[in-house]
Parts: sequence; structure tokens; C-alpha cells
Amino acid sequence: MSDLLAARHILIGYKNPSVPPSSAEKDSLRKKADQVRAQLTNANFVEMVKKYSTDPGAAQNNGNYGVFEKQSMVAAFSNGTAALKPGEISQPVESQFGFHIIQRLPYAEVKNDFAAKYTQAAARIASTTYAAQAETTAKIQVKDNAAATMKAVAKEAAKHRTDKATLATFTGGELTVADFLSWVETAPPQQQILQRIPQAPDSVLKPFAKSLAVQQYLLKRANDAKVDITAKERETMYAEIGQLVTNVWGALGIDPKALGDSAKSSAERERLAASRVDAYLDRMLAGTAQMISVPSPLKKMLNTKYETSTNEAGIDRAFERAQHVRASADSARAANTPKSQVPIPGVGAPPGAAPPAGQQPTAPPPAKKP
Repeated sequence: MSDLLAARHILIGYKNPSVPPSSAEKDSLRKKADQVRAQLTNANFVEMVKKYSTDPGAAQNNGNYGVFEKQSMVAAFSNGTAALKPGEISQPVESQFGFHIIQRLPYAEVKNDFAAKYTQAAARIASTTYAAQAETTAKIQVKDNAAATMKAVAKEAAKHRTDKATLATFTGGELTVADFLSWVETAPPQQQILQRIPQAPDSVLKPFAKSLAVQQYLLKRANDAKVDITAKERETMYAEIGQLVTNVWGALGIDPKALGDSAKSSAERERLAASRVDAYLDRMLAGTAQMISVPSPLKKMLNTKYETSTNEAGIDRAFERAQHVRASADSARAANTPKSQVPIPGVGAPPGAAPPAGQQPTAPPPAKKP
């Protein structure tokens, strides 16, 4: 693959790469780079990296970028590397970061990295090509109301987990609202996709729905072809899910072993677990415990396995209880807060007492006529 390169470098960097350097700074660094280049050989390159490079990662990697794809680096660096023969050292090459002195690494030094990177790049290219072909053959049609539906669903996701309404169609299948939620909830929580959808323009949401329809189409093709994960991958997946469950158990204090030490029968353990969950909710409402975040994969499995519903009267009762718990906690904190020794102007000062420094004295009220 011709766009794979391998290099290490010495960076004589600008003080602040986010703003254009002054002519004086550029001239000074160019002279320094020329001086460093004059001392360089293949034998002493690593030593000179440690001595001169201002690249923050140089201390850990000796300036070695290993194997990289040409388009992954700034053009000046990639083109400067591509212009060298393996084993050659460049003259200083300027980029927005400063001046690079590049050593193109010979294949023998990085052949294992080349093999791994080639495999990754080839797999990505094949995947991208396959997906592009699939998009053509899928004949995807996004519904006119898809954007509006996605916005409504994002506001009340829990009510739509089994919603079979169609957002898009493709050859041999469709993308339903439930499918849409399944794909969205696989994204990392920090992306906050569901939270961002209600404010997103239709011009963004319709292509997003189309991209999810492509993924749904590819999943259908894989299922039709009976593609499955390996036994090792399945074992790893189960272990990871098991760890997620254990973490939530521990946070709630309902680990089965701990419950078994305190309660003998199944009914007793269930009551103990329920009481501990209630106690946790009370602490959370009182502000003394943080909300436990259930990871998306585990949340999805629980939603699939167990039927859930929302009791409006229960929510109202919980809200009332939350207000009571919060009021009690605020009252307790206020009772334990030491009273201030600083008098509030106009309050609590004895008659005739001098006003605090800097405060104008209050005029006495007019005497009543006899």
C-alpha cells in the first residue's frame, strides 16, 4: 500500500503553534534547525531527538511515529517523508508546528508494524468499499417524517423501545424506531446523541437515519449469511457483561454473596436487596449519594429481558417523598451550621448600639405627640 510511511523526527517547534510565528521567531528556529541538521547521522538521530526535539511525546517515543498513513499527518510532514528514500534524513521541513527534521525508517526496522498497519488499512478500505456498495444495492428510502419522529422519540426513549414505526426502508427490510434506539444507544454516553437530536436540524437527521439504515441492512445480510462471533469473542463479551453487573451490584450493596451472608432464604435476600436499594434512593435524594450510571449495553439487556412500565401515581409519590427528604436534609444542615457572629445591618443590634463601621446610623423615629 503506497500511502503507508514510516518515520521519526526532531521538532524544533514554535512557542505557540495556534498563532502564526513572528518573522524573528521563524528565522531563529530555522537557524537552530539548520544547526541541528548539520550534526545529524542515522547513528546519532535518537540521541539528538532526546537533546533537541520539542515534540511533547519525544521523551517517550524517541520521535518515532512508526508506520502511518500519508493522509493522517499534516501535508508538509507527509510530503517531506515521501520525498525521502528509506534511511535518508531530510533538511528542515516547515509546518504550522515548526521545523521537522525527518528520518525515513527502513522497512527492515518496521516490517512488523507495516504488516499490522497494512492489515488495518486494508480492512478499513474493504469495509468502506463494501458499505458503499451496500448503500447502492440497499435502495434506502428515508421516510418524510423521519426527522420529526426521531426528535419525538429522543425525548421519551423509554416509551419507544419496542416501537415498530418505520423510519426508513431498504431492500428486504426496514429501520424501525426500536432499531434506531438500539443503534443510538451503542454510542459512548459522552456523545449524548439522544440529548442532541431534538435540537438537530432535519438536514442532519435524515442523512443520519440513512446511515443507520445502511448499518441495519448490513446486519441483516450478516444474519442471513449466518455470520457469528467466535467462541473466544463470545467468552470475552460475557466476561465484560458480568463485570458490568458486578460493578452495579457493588454500588448498590446487593452483591449476592453479601446478601447471602445476611439472609438465608431467597425471600429474605429479596427483601434485603429491596431495602438496600430504597436506602440508596433515599441517600441519593438527600444529596449524600451520586446516581449510579448503568452502562448502555447492560441497560439494553435489562430492557429486553424484563418488561417495565411507568406508574404516574408512583412518580408523584416519589416526588413528594423527594421533597420531604430534601427538606429534612436542608433543615438538618441548617441546624448544624454555626450561627454567624457578624450582625446583619439593621437586625439584632441593641437599642442605642453604634452601627457597624461604614454604615450610616439610622435616624430615630419621630417622638409621638402627647
